[in-house]
Amino acid sequence: MRKWNFAMKGVTLALAGALAGPALAQSGAGTGAGNGSGGGMGAAQSGVYVLKLDDGVSKRQTLQVNSAGMVRATRNLGDGNEQPSFTVDGSTVVMVYTSNNVKNLRGPSAVKCVSIDMHPDAAPTIRARAQFTYSNSDRLGHPAIAGDGAGHFLVAYGANNIQGNGNTQTYSLVTNKDCQDLTSHNNTTNPEEDHVVLDQEPNDNVAAPRIQWDGKKFVTGIYDNNGNTTYVFLTGIKADAQGGMTPYLISDNQRAFTSNIGRPSILVMSDSRALFSTPEGVNRPSERGDAVAYYNTDTAALTQNNNGQTVMPRMWKKTVVAAKPDPQNIGGVDGLPGPLGGNGIYPASPTLSMAEGGDVYLTTFISNGSGRRRNKKGSSSSYVARLQISDTGYNMLAQQTGIALESSHVVSCSGSVGIVGSEQHALAVYGAPISSFGSSSLTFVNFDATKKAFSQMFAAAVSPANSDGGYLSNMLGRNPGTQGRNHLNCLGDVPNVGYGASFMPHVKTFFLAPWVGRVWMGTGTAPTVTAADGRTLPEDRNALYLTFLSGVRDAQAPAPPAAAPPSASNGDNGSTITTPGMPGSSTSGTPGGFTGGCTYGGGAGTSGALALLFMGALLLLISRRRWT
Repeated sequence: MRKWNFAMKGVTLALAGALAGPALAQSGAGTGAGNGSGGGMGAAQSGVYVLKLDDGVSKRQTLQVNSAGMVRATRNLGDGNEQPSFTVDGSTVVMVYTSNNVKNLRGPSAVKCVSIDMHPDAAPTIRARAQFTYSNSDRLGHPAIAGDGAGHFLVAYGANNIQGNGNTQTYSLVTNKDCQDLTSHNNTTNPEEDHVVLDQEPNDNVAAPRIQWDGKKFVTGIYDNNGNTTYVFLTGIKADAQGGMTPYLISDNQRAFTSNIGRPSILVMSDSRALFSTPEGVNRPSERGDAVAYYNTDTAALTQNNNGQTVMPRMWKKTVVAAKPDPQNIGGVDGLPGPLGGNGIYPASPTLSMAEGGDVYLTTFISNGSGRRRNKKGSSSSYVARLQISDTGYNMLAQQTGIALESSHVVSCSGSVGIVGSEQHALAVYGAPISSFGSSSLTFVNFDATKKAFSQMFAAAVSPANSDGGYLSNMLGRNPGTQGRNHLNCLGDVPNVGYGASFMPHVKTFFLAPWVGRVWMGTGTAPTVTAADGRTLPEDRNALYLTFLSGVRDAQAPAPPAAAPPSASNGDNGSTITTPGMPGSSTSGTPGGFTGGCTYGGGAGTSGALALLFMGALLLLISRRRWT
């Protein structure tokens, strides 16, 4: 049994390879206590450094003690931390996220901010922390952030029960590198009342914002749950009369997609062009596929539509990854017999990333639709396409399934990897285990322009311990109760200010990847920490971390630590995924792909039952351990 040891809070995390797979194979000890105040637990000698940002506890956390004296956590009282979104300005990382580790809170969770400074002569450290919300919202989350390059950052989030509205709305504020709320002027009593509403549908539930800065303004998208609509628009920030900063709408919310799960991906191509993408359709899984729309975002080109709204001209909209609904994939009640399907193509939420030469990567995962709402689990496969973009449409250069280590809820970013002088541009597909057993990973994918084909370069472990893509946080979380919730993101080509100095001096650039996890499960004993409200609590929920993983490095620097394949299939081992043919052509699909992952089915498939039974037994065993 192989073990990887990391110093954290004076506790050694012993990760068994049988449960988690190889984590970060390091050549030196960690450099800090990892106490949520900026302590690290990575090993710079291995081309990776992990910084702990927040402890895995909940303000609403309580303990249950049964008649035998066994202690276990109470469900539905908060999962700890989730949904981190971040941006980089110079040598500072600014991150917003949803957290239950909060103080003076009237609701179950809050939006928090943490900023991290990178140094040439020392490991990254926490610069500032803040709590942005204090409301009694029970539907709060999905924060997003983007910076203007001048030290100001637009933050948006969804929440209900704010400003007299019981519906979920999209609120926004401006912050800086010190996590100050410049819109509410650091009002820590009721700051949400000063935040600016970005959506224009007060009678609907509208949230899940996405934001990108294009050099002149913020390109923004949000999702209207009631109307099955994704809206896109432009946003700015300006000084207010009190010496602060306030967001404002440059253009009106305009309908871009019909989608039942339309959290948009945005890729800025220039200060006058942007791509948006979501799954299209009125069902989950989406029955039409992943669509991409191209907009003219030049403010001089804004026009009036028939409703008198100020909108961006749309250049085109096309389905890039076509769905193929399975007529046997019918709804039902879990456990009842009946058709299970499994021959469909259901693309999920896409991510757009920049490639070389102005090309674009579209990354998603595809379900076969087996056992929708039945007592059976379908399978999924990662999917990557490379697109050539013009003002009139796109050209599909290549597409492939099964290229990434993880196959469920994957996202992507891009950047250069390899040795200085011979580095290569790569797509990094980021995924995490949905069962909290195993490391999250970045799979680096190369595109051969001559062969017009993808190849996997290597997969690197992002977390040194158990990270969580959705399952365990749901067991201890609130909403949603049975869906993945830890939406991942990453960023490549981040300069290391320590290159040639003293912090990881032979690493020129980083890939940054936040992750959450209940890392104590590696040992079965939860350490105690001091929560934001002053209580001493067992850390049994998801803590928040940020990994600095080497991208471009000198020849003498070690490669990033290798990631292991998922420890167990979460799908149906006999299933396959079909690569969809190119829309509008006679190109047939190509079978193949990975069979693990959380998709759109119900419970466990026959072939995955033993693995899940084992996991359930292990969880039961862990739940019976006393905290010390």
